[in-house]
Amino acid sequence: MKTIHKIILVGFFQLLSCCSLSAQFWQLLLEPFIFEGIYTAIIAGPNEPTWRETTFASFPYDEPKSGLFLPTTLVGDKSRVHAVVHFQNNERTLSGGLVQIKYAPISLLTIEGNYLHLFGQVDDVAENIGVTYFNVSYNRLRHHRIHGWWGFGGIFLQDQENPISDNQTFSFNLGLNYYFKEPMSLYLETQMGNINEAFGAVSQARLQVHLERFLIYAGYQDVNFGDLEYNGIAIGGGVYF
Repeated sequence: MKTIHKIILVGFFQLLSCCSLSAQFWQLLLEPFIFEGIYTAIIAGPNEPTWRETTFASFPYDEPKSGLFLPTTLVGDKSRVHAVVHFQNNERTLSGGLVQIKYAPISLLTIEGNYLHLFGQVDDVAENIGVTYFNVSYNRLRHHRIHGWWGFGGIFLQDQENPISDNQTFSFNLGLNYYFKEPMSLYLETQMGNINEAFGAVSQARLQVHLERFLIYAGYQDVNFGDLEYNGIAIGGGVYF
């Protein structure tokens, strides 16, 4: 990766050779502030533990001062699976539920699948909506208190009037799980894409309570793609395997 961005820099400096500013000036300006900054933000920073040096706890707060990942001084599991389900309601129209499964084969990657189903009435018209979304994520922050990730996947939305072939999109996702105080954590996640020329997202915010291998939570789920907007309060639970 370092070699690639060095090659990019050399090519860029050659393009600037006709300018009054020297290539050395641009190198001193751009390399530390732009290329190194981007690399640090999305891949890894200097002196950070590698993915081989980070392992999983059996469950969050198994070691009192850590969440999903253990401090590098401790050795835990190489992989982790957990699943959650929740009930969702917006008090007036739609109710339903979500199933979410996450599998991390190594500390570097997480594979995630979600299915949300909502039903009820909107303006006296029966609604039946299914939202399937998945992603493969890079676990950028593997700190014992903070787990942050980004990745790519897809979103498929289906209702009575719009077949799934029309409501699908390639997506980009971001997420954060902050284990701020035992036994609690804050979970934030959004998966963004473009459906029928409307840019939007499927998002969650949850306040979680960890009870050894189990967790319970309350939060908010939102699906918003232009005229396709469904949201509500969510209450659920999960388990770590």
